[in-house]
Formats: sequence, structure tokens, C-alpha cells
Amino acid sequence: EGERVGIEGSAVCLTCDGIQFEGYLEQREHFGTDWHRHNVRRKARKRPPLSEVHFENLADTLSISGSEDEDEEDREEEESQQLEAIRRTPKLEYKLASGEYLSAWKAALPDNSSLSSLKNMKLTCLFLAGGGHFAGAVFGPKGKILKHQTYHRYTSRKKQGGEQDYNEKASRAKSAGAQIRRYNMQLLRQEIRGVLKEWANEIHIADLVFLHAPGKGTRETFLGYPDSPLKDVQLRRIPFTTRRATLDEVKRVMSELSSVYLSSQSVVEVDPVTTKVLDVTPGDSVASRASYAESKPPAGKGTAHLKTRVPKPQKTDLLDKEIRVVREEPKVPEDVLQLFEACCVGNVDMAKRVLEIDRIDEKFPEGCRYQKDEKVDVDGTGLSPLEVAASLGHHRLVLTILELGGNPVTGSPYLLAADKETRDTFRRFWALNPDRWDFAAGGIPSPLTSEMEAEREAKLREKRRKAKQKKKAKSKQEKAEAEAAQQAAEARAVWERLPEREKRAMALEGRLNLKTATCRWCGKSLAGITPFERLSFKYCSTTCVHAHREEIEKS
Repeated sequence: EGERVGIEGSAVCLTCDGIQFEGYLEQREHFGTDWHRHNVRRKARKRPPLSEVHFENLADTLSISGSEDEDEEDREEEESQQLEAIRRTPKLEYKLASGEYLSAWKAALPDNSSLSSLKNMKLTCLFLAGGGHFAGAVFGPKGKILKHQTYHRYTSRKKQGGEQDYNEKASRAKSAGAQIRRYNMQLLRQEIRGVLKEWANEIHIADLVFLHAPGKGTRETFLGYPDSPLKDVQLRRIPFTTRRATLDEVKRVMSELSSVYLSSQSVVEVDPVTTKVLDVTPGDSVASRASYAESKPPAGKGTAHLKTRVPKPQKTDLLDKEIRVVREEPKVPEDVLQLFEACCVGNVDMAKRVLEIDRIDEKFPEGCRYQKDEKVDVDGTGLSPLEVAASLGHHRLVLTILELGGNPVTGSPYLLAADKETRDTFRRFWALNPDRWDFAAGGIPSPLTSEMEAEREAKLREKRRKAKQKKKAKSKQEKAEAEAAQQAAEARAVWERLPEREKRAMALEGRLNLKTATCRWCGKSLAGITPFERLSFKYCSTTCVHAHREEIEKS
């Protein structure tokens, strides 16, 4: 019906750019033409229609029906998929003359086509947010941090997901926890917007601005108000997975974005699309030539060859010192990995099986990494087995490596020791083998003999004994004071239960006794003075009170 009805009820064809007909018979005849059928196929592939003149110019090279048309569609579909794969690939790739590939993140290149723009960037802003965490930083040349700020607020209920302010569309929770999370969400939003306002100048002049804020609510914090400085700039997404928004994560993301990767395999396997080839001659400090492999257009007047058009090459200083080049990690031999794992977990038997005497001090290559949890994350690149074992506190394995000939001087593994027992292992080995190494050059302070250990143990026992006695005396004193307080409380309770007549009589008796009463410690008469009382005793001064108290405690 949409093809038939046009302006004022006239017959039209919307597929062929809205041409009009005098009647419906002419329109029906148009629907059977090759021109209309070709435009229907182009419309299905979401391509603009061809005019009748343009179509007739291409009529010699196009086939509207039969197997040739199917082949043409297959070729165009294949080329479209290849181009779409290149467009979606988050990295820009250069092929070196040696067969290796240089790649960098497209999002980190201001012009999306030149690696040299990495070293020309003067200012970059990066913001991460999510789950109540916020981290932002402004980076200057060479990745130097000029400004940074982090916040954390309790906005998400544990294991529930979603921030409180945007997780209550249906019903507004009224619990105490929900109110706290709602308040923290508002406070976090104010803090983030305060940072954006303070950094507005840097944001507007920055070469690139990255924002990772998953979730509608989090993005509204950055963009959901009129004065947001991020509305006036082009925001770029981070093309890889990020972790919790912290300052360390911001630094890691910036390091990833500003790095150039060198690998032996292509990040985009697309043939026959032409890739950029970079020729670096030996001895050149920077890349000097960039060229493209020549590709001839297919025969005929078709336009399929235009689909693989590549932008013009640009000269780039790819190996400039200001660009961080990350080489692909080489494959590590299996026996080296087993030795590294044994050093990380402290397995003495496994270490003995794979440890070779002539390679006992050999450094671990790149690719040796062990991660057990957030606290245990070991990168063994450039470390010896003795250094790895000492840094993790495996003192039994440290002693085994020393006995097999490990060098305690090179690299100063003693200074990497994780605990006192591991450090004592180095000192005991020095005492047993005084002439084997120059132990002092490795930072080891002195040998530890059995006599020194016995003396140290005796001092430790004496220290523990005195601490035990002090604790016992303190406990006894606290017990005496508690009993005295209990007696005083009981006496007060008895006094409260007495009738008023007996209270007055006892008060009178006390005043009469004061005339003849004496200090419990020094014997001085208490007549005419107000005595100091402790427990059931009376004193003339605080000095007598303390003296009598010490005498009681000693006895």
C-alpha cells in the first residue's frame, strides 16, 4: 500500500526515490522492471537507490537475474562483511617488513589513523565510575598525572547489583540501608559534578576525553544536567574491559591506551583487503617509510573495487622513545615454568627435580607470572629462583637453593625476604659456611650462630616471664579494687535502707568519734579537720592514703 499511495493519492514508487506515475497500470509495469528489482535488493541491504540514468550506465556490468546476480550479491556481501570487520576492530594495525605487526588502540589516536599522534598528545582526561566508585585523572605529556581524584560511597547493596537511586522505579524502599545508600548516591553525584566543574578548562582543551560509566544512572551523573562540561566534547569509550574504578586502574587503562603492541600475528585476519605495510630498515632509529601493497581494480566498470579503498599513507615516527612499545610475551619452556611455580608455592621436592645446578642463578624470562589471589601476584621477570622464594617467605626452599649453590649476593635476595624466619635462614647459612660467599656484600648484617640463637631465646623467655608477672599483678589489683567497690556499693545500699532516725543517730555518733579519731597511717588526731576516707579507714592527708594503700598491696 505504501508503494501505491503518494501525494494526493497519485501512484508512486518509494523504493525508486519516489517517482510518480500517471496511473496504476504504469506503476505495475514499473514493478516488473530490472531497475525496480535491483533497487529492491539494494534497499534490503540498506543501500540508497540508484537513479534510472545511473542504472542504465551500469546495465552492461550488472546482471539482474540468474547465477551472475547471485555471485555479484555474494561478492558484495563478503566485501561488506570484511569492511565491517575492519571497522569494528578496535585496533589500528601496521605490518612490518620483518613480518611482525604493530598495533595500537584506535580510540587512543586523535585522528584514528596515525601512530605518531600518540607522542603528540598534550592533555588527556580519563574518567571511570560504577558501583559507588569514581576515579578520574588528567594526564599530560608522556603519561604524567597532572590532576587526579577518587571517591567511594556505599550506594549498592551487597550481591544485589544496581545503585540504590536507580533501582527503585517500582517502589521506593524505606529501610535504613536504602536511605543511607540513597543519600550516598546524591552525595557521590555532587562530588563527581564538582570535579567536572573544577576540571572544565582541562576537559575543553584536552586532545582526548575517555568516559567509562556503565548504567543509565551513572551516565546521568556525568551528562544528565545542563552545565555538564562533557556535553561540549567528543567522548570516547574504552575499548577493553576495566576493573573497579581506582587510581591504579586509571593508570593501567592509560598505560594500555598509550602503548604500541608488537606481535607476530595479526589482530585482524581479513583477506584480500589490503593492510598497511611498514618497512623499517636496520639501523634506523625511527620508522622512515610507510607504503601500501598495490592492488589492481577488478576488470569491468563495476564499483566493487572501491569497497577496499585504504586511506593515504602517512609518515609516522613509530619507534620514537616517547611511545611505549609492548612486545608479545615469548613462549616460556615448560621446565622453567615448573621451577617458577615451585618457587612461588614453596614446593621443595618439585624444585629439586627441575633445578639444574649450572642454571641455579639464571633469571626467569618474561611470561613467568603467578597469581593466587589479590594479595599474591608475582611477576618473576628478571628474578632468580632464590629471589622469588625469599620474597614469598619460603625459608625451607631458600635453604635448599643455598645448599645447592644459590648465590645470596647477586640481586640481594636477603633484602627481599618477606619475614624474619627467612632472613634468619640466610644468617644461619653464613654461620655454617663463612668462607663460601661474601655475605656482607649481599646486605646480610651478620651470621647467626646457635649460641646467639640460644641467648636470644633466653632473653625472649625472660621478657615473657616479666610480662606474665606484670599481667598477674595488674589482674590482682583490679580484683582488689573491684571487691572494694562492691563493698562500698553494699554499704551505700545498707545506708539507703536505714530509717531517717537511725541515719541521724549514726551521723551524730560519727561526729563524736571524729573528736577522738586519729589517722590510720600516721596516728595524727583528726579533730577539727575533714578526714580523707578510703574503704573503712580515715586519714589526715592524701600522702597517708597512698602510703597505707601501698602497704596493703605489698602485704
